[in-house]
Amino acid sequence: MKRNRAAIRYAKAILEFAQEQKEDKQVQEDFNALLVVFSENPALVAFIESPVQENKQKLAVVEKIATQMSAATKKALNLLAQNQRIELLEAVALEYQLRYDAQQGVKKAIVTTAAPLDKSLEKEVLAIAKKMTSHKVVLQNNIKPELIGGFILQLGDQQYDASVAHQLQRIRQELTVH
Repeated sequence: MKRNRAAIRYAKAILEFAQEQKEDKQVQEDFNALLVVFSENPALVAFIESPVQENKQKLAVVEKIATQMSAATKKALNLLAQNQRIELLEAVALEYQLRYDAQQGVKKAIVTTAAPLDKSLEKEVLAIAKKMTSHKVVLQNNIKPELIGGFILQLGDQQYDASVAHQLQRIRQELTVH
């Protein structure tokens, strides 16, 4: 997703407000839950980002999803709605996560695998990630069956590709060059 200046500003303001209310951790968890819902429901994201839909309808749908969320999160959602910016919700949630993690000294490592990580592979990937940074590392597992096996670890702008698909591609290139 392309970074949006307005989303960055809202995320900063929401983080400051949440810290004043001592609810920054809860807002982070709420936004994380929203991002999970968005990743599982692309139609919901399309509805919220649609310029055709009315803001009241969008807010009503988000409020149905956000029934268990903290007061600070609900205020943030209402602020976005009042300012006609509810379509930025996903981008704001992502930016908030980035800023919150940075303040906590946490770096998110994205691990792409053909199947869900098992404990042994998770330990191996975490060890590699810890060698790449001095920060605390949190793993996020994305599944891409076309990798066949192995994994791709992305930490910031660094990438470690230990996938079978990458190795096969490299062999194919060597065979076609020679």
